[in-house]
Amino acid sequence: MKKILSLIALTVVVTTSCTTAKQSALKEADNDVVFTYTAVTRGSNNKIVVKQGSIETTQSRLEGQPITEKLTDADWNAVKEAYSKVTVKDQELATIVPPSKKHQFDGAMIANLTITKDKQDYSTSSFDHGNPPAEVKALVEKIIALSDMDKR
Repeated sequence: MKKILSLIALTVVVTTSCTTAKQSALKEADNDVVFTYTAVTRGSNNKIVVKQGSIETTQSRLEGQPITEKLTDADWNAVKEAYSKVTVKDQELATIVPPSKKHQFDGAMIANLTITKDKQDYSTSSFDHGNPPAEVKALVEKIIALSDMDKR
């Protein structure tokens, strides 16, 4: 009887350890994700890079010097939460149709979102800055809000 109980206890410990290891690996994989948002036009070039722990904003009208700020865990979790609401798979980002096309005739800045995950880049097609496609809208708005790009 003692051998059976010992075997059951060992099974529980091994199973719990494996589950915890898998959860840790998934958390680390989530933290390796990098989000890059760009908005360009003939006279301006803006870029926001968000990764765990930092957000870097570059604006050409501010002489192109990147401004790097610390990203809190709460803000990083908010970005990951917005990313979880993206309604298409990473591989399908390029197939999203933008809701408007003002960027095609200088009516809006040309915007693009790139998600780098597992050393692979996944990018949207171009869309109007200020009018992202519904599939990525929450994520784009969160990135812009955290960077204060439109407030400088």
